[in-house]
Amino acid sequence: MKNKIKGNKNVIQSGYQNLSIADSEVTIVKVSTKDKINEFMSQGKQDEAIKLLQYYRKQLESSHPFSPFYKYEIIDVGDRTLVKHSPINKQAAYDYPLSYKTNFTVDDNEINGFTDLNELIENAFFKRKKVKINLLSLQAIIGSEPVHTPHLNEFIKGNEWFIAPIGEPPILKLNLYIKNPSSDIIIDYLEMSINEFNRKKGYMIINNDVQEDSKLQVSMLIPLVMSTDGNSFSIVSAEIILNMKTRQDYKKNVSAHKILLNFLDVISENKHPLAFKELVSGKDFMVAENYINKPKDDKLDFELEIIKRLSRLEDFFKLTFELPDTISKDEFEGIELLESIMNNTFVEKKLDKLELSGIQKESVESLISFFDKCDEDGIPFYLERSGVNPRIELFGAIIPIEKIELTYKSLRIFEIEKIKEKYKFMDCGDNITIKFIPGSNPLFKERVILKNDESIRN
Repeated sequence: MKNKIKGNKNVIQSGYQNLSIADSEVTIVKVSTKDKINEFMSQGKQDEAIKLLQYYRKQLESSHPFSPFYKYEIIDVGDRTLVKHSPINKQAAYDYPLSYKTNFTVDDNEINGFTDLNELIENAFFKRKKVKINLLSLQAIIGSEPVHTPHLNEFIKGNEWFIAPIGEPPILKLNLYIKNPSSDIIIDYLEMSINEFNRKKGYMIINNDVQEDSKLQVSMLIPLVMSTDGNSFSIVSAEIILNMKTRQDYKKNVSAHKILLNFLDVISENKHPLAFKELVSGKDFMVAENYINKPKDDKLDFELEIIKRLSRLEDFFKLTFELPDTISKDEFEGIELLESIMNNTFVEKKLDKLELSGIQKESVESLISFFDKCDEDGIPFYLERSGVNPRIELFGAIIPIEKIELTYKSLRIFEIEKIKEKYKFMDCGDNITIKFIPGSNPLFKERVILKNDESIRN
């Protein structure tokens, strides 16, 4: 007699007097690959889990519709998985070339100002940037046949997409210099390339944006005369506009301003041609025999002189200043003081008034005794200033010092009788402030003594 074996989900199998399964109900359980891997991992059987993964990975790779010439290759892009089509060798790639057909849109803010996509991509090429697109679909094609790419739609939706121009504009390595018959004056080394090429308006811009370590930002706007087919052009060299300024990151840098101001000073008299020499060939890339520049004024001379002074101080003290927008009177005095250290001399100043605070009773007594007999002409006086961590601070730099020596030509205590009255009522440990005014000669000398290690820091 034939028996029936019942399973879940209406699965029915026949048996022939098999005593082990006769009149039995069988439950069929489907175990997924994920469950099996989790089971291996929970049991500490990582090797078995890896073997299982490798097995299914090879199964997927060999299931390519153009197998054995192509296989699917699984790669991770960030936290996402991409399946790509990989030819098994160069001959397979040649015999069955891979290409992609795509549909996409470009946002108005990207395409605005350009007549077509080619013009947009050309502009992106010169500016070394990518064009953002909205990718709608992507179809792989091998030979002339569309090929399925697993998991592609999910990958498209979860990523940003761009068109990246192939290659980059060539970089010209140039020296900007003044062609002087006796000796060329090199202004700066520049790495320049085309940044913008506008066929419609007939100009191109070359600049040194790619030269990130340059302290100057240099650009040239070069007018063009385009051919009728738009494929060739000639340069209108007589109308080239050169712009030069300090790069944003070097706005407060002394060296950058020195290069720029030196350049403006040299070309202000317009005596010699301005040129760009291409260093690889050794030939001039461009020469300006005649150029128009703003006439030289006293402000340029003044600014250049200050920058040169600061540059010498930077070299001597081995520090870097951060230039302010304007230099105050106190900062000018700080420059003079540092120069006196550099030149091993002193600064002579005119005294208006002097206040010494925190003077204790014993010192007050000594000062009264010293100045009590002087008249309005005053008497010479020597003073040292030090304190805790004495230093000079200027434009973000700190110069540690040992002390400052002050030598006054003539000095007297202001309202000394009032100081005498205060002294009478001072207890031990009390302190007061004493004001001094110049006598007949208001001049005094200020000399700075550096620490022995002369350590300088920014």
